[in-house]
Amino acid sequence: MSEGDWSSDVCSSSLSAITTFSIPLLSNTEQNVIRATMVYTFIFSLVINGMFQLIISKFIADRFYLRDPTMGTAFTGTMCLTGGISFVIAAVFYFFCNVPLVYKVFGVAFFVTMSCLWLVMSFLGVLRDYRSLCLAFLEGNIIGLGAAMILGRHFRTEGWLIGYTLGQAVILFILTYEVLKETGWQESNFWEFCRYFKLYPRLIFIGLFYSMA
Repeated sequence: MSEGDWSSDVCSSSLSAITTFSIPLLSNTEQNVIRATMVYTFIFSLVINGMFQLIISKFIADRFYLRDPTMGTAFTGTMCLTGGISFVIAAVFYFFCNVPLVYKVFGVAFFVTMSCLWLVMSFLGVLRDYRSLCLAFLEGNIIGLGAAMILGRHFRTEGWLIGYTLGQAVILFILTYEVLKETGWQESNFWEFCRYFKLYPRLIFIGLFYSMA
């Protein structure tokens, strides 16, 4: 399962909602800032995750076929790797951005959350648990949009970003719970999946170029 189609749907629906509900609350300039933050976060988090997507999907598929009980532990390792890389990239980017500190902090949090979210979707895609995906996105986006409207009314762009990030964090929490519930948890090496980077290096570039395209 590729996140490309999902990301297009999520991004377009999110932008449509913001355009519809933020008009009475934000100026055109503020709306453009929020749109730019969301679009570039979706794009670059997907590109970064593309480097790992096929490798991780291959690892998950192998473990799932073998009914390996350590897959939940591998999930933790991949989340740490993706989250760490995303945090460094986002922190460096926002350090040079001329925006308020609160916006920088939650801009980084939004980027890390989305990067981890694409990864969780890879796990659920292999497990074919599409029902959980749909329900989590429905619940999280309702919460995120509601929180964004309430906070945006008082804190403008920072409020909208905080609210929407909260909604995506809810989605991430729900899907993480679903993954761990399906895969279980066993003491194992968090970084076992890393050997697949040596075994299948071509998948790194295939996933990267696919996401960039």
